Amino acid sequence: MNNLNLKTKEELDLQFKNDFINEVRQERNRRIAETDYIYMPDVNVSEEYKTAMNTYRQQLRDIPTITEEWLIDKDLYSVSVWGVPWPEKP
Repeated sequence: MNNLNLKTKEELDLQFKNDFINEVRQERNRRIAETDYIYMPDVNVSEEYKTAMNTYRQQLRDIPTITEEWLIDKDLYSVSVWGVPWPEKP
């Protein structure tokens, strides 16, 4: 008797979606890390720029939720991290 642990299409889709969201989180974390310098005490930037960066960083933190909504009408197996609607860096 063959005791394979086969997954249903729904299980595979959910696993793919979760893996994709994790990839998006990794890219999001990389983009946030690129902006960490703004909080260093020796960085001299305008308050306007700092506010814009704070907004950008919040938009990045919201990306996993936005991505889940964005995926609703997409073919899961044809999406790319680069196709996610990333916010524009100031």
